[in-house]
Amino acid sequence: MQRLNDSRIVCFVIAAHLVLTVTLAYFVTIDVDETFTLATTSHGPVHAVERAISFELQPPLYFGVLSLWRAADDSVFHARLFSVLCVALALVVLARFVCRFLPDLTAGLVVAPAAFSPMIIYAAIEARCYAMVILLSALMVSLFASGFMVTAPRLRSRLAFAVAAVASLYTFYFLGFMIAAGGVILVAAKRWRTACHYFLTMVGVAICFAPLALIVNGQVESHTTMVTTTPGLFETLRTVSWQLRSMVLPVDWEPLEQIAKAGWLVLTGAICFSLSRNWRELVDRTKLAVLCGYLAIVACYVAVVQILGGNLLGERHFSRLLIPTILAVSFCVFIAGGRRAMQCAALLVMPFMLVSLPVRYPHGAKAGDWQRVAELVMQHEKEQQPVVIFTPAAARALQHYYAGKNQLVPLPQAQSSDRYAPQDFQLHSPEAVSDCVSDASPDHKTLWLVLDSERVDDVGFGIEHLKA
Repeated sequence: MQRLNDSRIVCFVIAAHLVLTVTLAYFVTIDVDETFTLATTSHGPVHAVERAISFELQPPLYFGVLSLWRAADDSVFHARLFSVLCVALALVVLARFVCRFLPDLTAGLVVAPAAFSPMIIYAAIEARCYAMVILLSALMVSLFASGFMVTAPRLRSRLAFAVAAVASLYTFYFLGFMIAAGGVILVAAKRWRTACHYFLTMVGVAICFAPLALIVNGQVESHTTMVTTTPGLFETLRTVSWQLRSMVLPVDWEPLEQIAKAGWLVLTGAICFSLSRNWRELVDRTKLAVLCGYLAIVACYVAVVQILGGNLLGERHFSRLLIPTILAVSFCVFIAGGRRAMQCAALLVMPFMLVSLPVRYPHGAKAGDWQRVAELVMQHEKEQQPVVIFTPAAARALQHYYAGKNQLVPLPQAQSSDRYAPQDFQLHSPEAVSDCVSDASPDHKTLWLVLDSERVDDVGFGIEHLKA
């Protein structure tokens, strides 16, 4: 009866998640990144793959698949539905994993925090690869357990894991961290024979990934052109730990910040205290090995932030850590205090999850609120008032909604469709600004200036020349 009730809770949670994400996917306005996806996937899978590599500077699988998906309907809503479906399937995989491999846990209490996490809601209503990343991370966790951690694994489970690993590398490079974590888990657990089979399987994965591996370095160099400084180790650890905390106890509404910190300290302290009392009885070699695997993934992110700098990595880039983090925290809470502790933890985190929604999407808009910006300009503009937009990427988002009487003028130039080059966004002098505007509209006396909120404070883009 308890398992039946748990299944009903899981079904209700996933259904509620679907109602919420489908509604948001329909009403919420687009952001800059989504305009890139729409352009990349609007001319067939071959064009999508080529542009993914050369312009998006990302692995091509998501864009190729989405291009096929959009052949039925090229609307923004339909493109987002693919993400909605990926996240819903990820929640199903998560629930099945808990029921099979962690039967003592209450699946509903694991799935609910994942289903309403701001990160997973964002991924579900964003026409980008992050929903597919979350699905692949859930599949890799489940297939690794069934292929390498059970007593008598089936060959097809290991082959399925290999296929998922290849698909992951062709979707999001950071998913490769999970492959490394799998090796760490097997070595830490001293499963030498299984570890040998795993490494042989990964040789096959590496061979399949080789064609794409040849261009990864060039893509990374293009992304990091504007990086001039990297954070110190303390700042790096702070950045990564904040991202991990936001997956479990997100804070988007400032008045809750102190409560969240206190709640996080209480949760962490309670877990550590409970484990310290009976850790020999509660923790065995396998559990410690899995913990080492999770810490290996976190260490990979620490290394990436240390090398690339924290400004290049946003919350979305940590999306593949969401499912492992929810599982890790849920399991630690369970072994420390049982189901009652899981219920208390859920009561603690769910309000933070739900409060984040109206804060993140005020007026049904994503960052920039480009629809309202376009409506404001069109309502008050006059002839010979060019709409100057910094940066060129933001011009794409505004163009999606703007149908006014003036010309849109990206600063310092229109963005190239062939390659993504952040250095092309850089302003070099006040004269360059005036020349660009004069070339586009020589007779203007006044103009509109629209700033990309995500770039205004970025060092290196020359925003000070606009102020001059």
